[in-house]
Amino acid sequence: MLDAARNKARVKACYLMIALTIMACFAVIASDKRAVERHESFTSWNLAKKAKWREEAATRAEEKAK
Repeated sequence: MLDAARNKARVKACYLMIALTIMACFAVIASDKRAVERHESFTSWNLAKKAKWREEAATRAEEKAK
């Protein structure tokens, strides 16, 4: 009887994980559509982030040189 209860719990947990995965997929799709409307992409975001890091590294190097 306990094994049957555990199996039912496992099945319910699997269904829950499947539902959460599907909802997460729809959330990502919606967020990507909004990002496209703002003309954002991972490439442009990544390039901007790396440019910021380079500037910070350059300012730190200048401060150390002084």
